[in-house]
Amino acid sequence: MWTDKHVLVTGAASGIGRALAAAFTDRGARLTIADVNAEGLAAVAGALGATPVTCDVADRGQVEAMFAAAAATHGPIDLVCSNAGIGRNKAVLATTDANLELLFAVNFRSALSVAQTYAAQLAAQNHAGRILFTASENSLSLPDAVREMRLGPYAATKHALLILVEWMREEFRGGPLAPALLFPGPVLTEPFRAAMDSGRFGQGMDPARKAAFEAQLITPEACAARAISGLERGLFYIPTHAHLRDDMQDRIDELDAAFAAMRDLY
Repeated sequence: MWTDKHVLVTGAASGIGRALAAAFTDRGARLTIADVNAEGLAAVAGALGATPVTCDVADRGQVEAMFAAAAATHGPIDLVCSNAGIGRNKAVLATTDANLELLFAVNFRSALSVAQTYAAQLAAQNHAGRILFTASENSLSLPDAVREMRLGPYAATKHALLILVEWMREEFRGGPLAPALLFPGPVLTEPFRAAMDSGRFGQGMDPARKAAFEAQLITPEACAARAISGLERGLFYIPTHAHLRDDMQDRIDELDAAFAAMRDLY
């Protein structure tokens, strides 16, 4: 299915992005990879035979240059994996304007820049494409296993991404761009592995929640495989873990209770 297709992956120097890039290479795709980390990007490009483009996705000008370079090298892009993202663990009351601005610039606003630039390019080329946005389990709920990790500002960016891409689906019906959302649960990326190896992960965390989180961890390669399987099945929502549905149940139950309590007002 992916043989000789042109795939662009952002955030490809490490973690899920690197795993996605490797998986598409294994499936015969022509690959352009992008990251703000030029050194790490060059290493991945050399290992995979991919074309690297250094890009800070928070800068619209760099995003536009990335798409132009990718198309000039490999022709029209068939799939974009808008995967670049950052995490900054800050309690809601402790976060700063600068921290929040950075989180939204990379995790949310860049997705809009990528989609708008890609859609314009596809229209000019009379080509159809797909785009996979890496959201998060935090887009859908406040997962029980991470309740002590101070993820509120980060989760806000991923929750915002969810509704943005749902609106994209409505507005893009009929083409030229079909979006999809990847919801990774816990993935054993380099920062998580380093924190676990050093003993920093889980300090002060409830032992039961720490154990539950560690039990749910999957490798970036497993995450990439599930993402591609979801794309091949034509899914819009692509969850990587079954527990994501269970984590949403608390919100559903509380809303049901609220509707019942206010029934006399409707």
